[in-house]
Amino acid sequence: MKKLSYKELKKKLRESDSKDFYKLLFVIYWPTGVFGVAFALWIRFSSQVKAFFSKK
Repeated sequence: MKKLSYKELKKKLRESDSKDFYKLLFVIYWPTGVFGVAFALWIRFSSQVKAFFSKK
């Protein structure tokens, strides 16, 4: 896997299916630990969280 920029990583995390998403989480976890996984989850689901809170 080539070194991705933040923009490319963000795009990959949002557009990947669940199997590829879990592979990416493992790759991110290896060097960064729990903080990297939390960051990846935040990127993946941030638009859904914003939509949920903006419905009020």
